[in-house]
Amino acid sequence: MTLKPILNATLLALALTAAPMAIVAQEQAPITAETVTDAQIESFVKAAIALESLRTEYTSKIGNAPSEEAQNELRAQADRVAIQLVERAKGITPDEYLAITKASKDSAELTARISAQVEVMRAQKAAFEAQQAEAAKAIEAQKAAEAQMAAESTKTETTSE
Repeated sequence: MTLKPILNATLLALALTAAPMAIVAQEQAPITAETVTDAQIESFVKAAIALESLRTEYTSKIGNAPSEEAQNELRAQADRVAIQLVERAKGITPDEYLAITKASKDSAELTARISAQVEVMRAQKAAFEAQQAEAAKAIEAQKAAEAQMAAESTKTETTSE
């Protein structure tokens, strides 16, 4: 068994089940599994990834809080930050995030579309990181070549004197 399917399942489960409590829908536009657009799914996954990091951070903070009052304050703070993170994902509102979460629970097709978008985003991230690594190698190779040329130039100047 590889780690990748486990990570995909974990991220998808977090995205679909752990919507922040403060993101409460007041009057939701009718979003169903059939009406969710690819752009909304992309924004949903971006928000879910951001919320996963927030959840990890605040779970630890809340667990280590000295009192129930401090825990409640941290929960409220986490909820405020969660709303901001969803809004920053662009292309999705907190209400839409919740509606997509709800719709995905009843639709294997929507869940599959979300999972596919997770894979696309992971592939894009991996490609970007590979490009960054190649660029860093090229820069280091150029620096080494320049240092070697400078050393040879200094050596030539020293021997000609």
